[in-house]
Amino acid sequence: MLASAGVAALYMAATRPFLAATLAGAPTTTTNCATGGTLATTTSNTGAPGVRAGETATVSFAQCKGELAVPALSAASAVSGSVSFEVDAVQGTVGSRTANWSYTATETASALDLTSPNAATTFSGAVTFAVSYDAATGTTTTTANAPAVSIGRTQLSSSGTTLDGSISVSGLSWTEDDDAGGSVATVTSAGAVSVVSSGVTLAFNVSTPVALAVTNGQISAGTQQLATSDTTESIVAQNASTFVITVTSGGGTGTWTVSASALTG
Repeated sequence: MLASAGVAALYMAATRPFLAATLAGAPTTTTNCATGGTLATTTSNTGAPGVRAGETATVSFAQCKGELAVPALSAASAVSGSVSFEVDAVQGTVGSRTANWSYTATETASALDLTSPNAATTFSGAVTFAVSYDAATGTTTTTANAPAVSIGRTQLSSSGTTLDGSISVSGLSWTEDDDAGGSVATVTSAGAVSVVSSGVTLAFNVSTPVALAVTNGQISAGTQQLATSDTTESIVAQNASTFVITVTSGGGTGTWTVSASALTG
């Protein structure tokens, strides 16, 4: 989840306060997060409402909890650090509900830190994305590419052992379609992942053979697949609380049913 859908959802969730501030024309805003901490947004387009080409912004999180609804992220996780934005091009009036519009931008996270009771995760990397709105359907579509994302991970296992490792994601691409209400999205993603832990490196490709349905930040349907030359692991969402994991390797197949909480850090 961290390697594709979680990364995509995290970057896209961070665009919401950026858009809210630019559409309001607010040079600097600071708000309380849903269950603790704050987030502050600073934009370069002082006093002029709307998203414009060349505009830059920074969203800074300070122990912010409950604001970013992201798969594999516990509601108790605290987010700290900052994300920067640079708008490359704009067509139409971004935010309009009666006319088509689009914009392209670059988003960069530098050691964005997510800390939960049992895990700590840091994200770094730049994403280029294009967002378009279809007034006829009320659907917002985002297509994004991340050449390289670095993830650091420390997690306490159920046995009490601390696990440390790093995850490198290269060539990650995703497409997200959001419904008119903004609460339901479908996500497809693909990329190459390398996980290093305790001196062992595991490399695999990640894809979504069946698009993931994300409802209020939680995956409720769809399939994410991890594959090497001889092993395939499929993670299938039965609903928002239950996942079935199937691993096929060396001619054998194993299947497990796990709860969403077991996959959340």
